[in-house]
Amino acid sequence: MGVPDFRDFKQLYEGVNTPFLSRKKSVEGVDFSISNAIHLQTRRENPGFLFYKTKFDDEFLAVDLNRRSNSMPNIIPQIRAGAKPIATKKYQHLQKLLQWVPSRFHDFYKNILHGNAELE
Repeated sequence: MGVPDFRDFKQLYEGVNTPFLSRKKSVEGVDFSISNAIHLQTRRENPGFLFYKTKFDDEFLAVDLNRRSNSMPNIIPQIRAGAKPIATKKYQHLQKLLQWVPSRFHDFYKNILHGNAELE
């Protein structure tokens, strides 16, 4: 995965004009707690629904996360435009460990953004 693959999904669930809500009850009226779910599933044919199980032997229950009046945004923005630099101290430790890393990977570790390096 590359940097463009990481997206900022906050616009989908934070604020009053978001397309999704955090619900406390399933469609069937059962109390829903994400921490009790052991199997989560989304389905292409049911956008905005989260299907879950609290026991492996149970049938899936559904939670409708859709807000009634809003639609999905056309674009979900990237989290950042470039790679995030690592701490200089971590970079220095990685350089010390290069003696145990195969030489074909040295360029990667030597060129890692670190400290106050500008984002690409």
